[in-house]
Amino acid sequence: MRYLNILLASASPEFLISSKHFISSLPAVDYVTSVVAASSIFEKLAVKDFDLIVLDARLPDMTGIDVARLVKLQAMPPKIALVASNDYEFYLDTNTSTNIDGFIDRTEFVTQFQSLLESLFLLEKMEGDDN
Repeated sequence: MRYLNILLASASPEFLISSKHFISSLPAVDYVTSVVAASSIFEKLAVKDFDLIVLDARLPDMTGIDVARLVKLQAMPPKIALVASNDYEFYLDTNTSTNIDGFIDRTEFVTQFQSLLESLFLLEKMEGDDN
């Protein structure tokens, strides 16, 4: 089994706490850390390799789309999943210019995140997933 390193970025402390707890419980995940600002993403990327960045569409200092564009300029960038709520379809339309690897509706995070990991990393169906 592949073990993944995941970076969460959101302006919402509540979302970071709950999603970090959930993601940490998944068997395919080795390491999860979180940040609240885009500038912190780049600091983390400078010292650790991540397989996936789970990126809120709106951060305090930069949009998720802008962060994704900059991250994807790296020689071997991590995969990026954008988390959005009611403006979800807007971000689907912007995917062609950003190469975002996946989208998660914030209201369906738990269900969609497991499916996203399975598809992005070709993981076997996760334990406890009845879908």
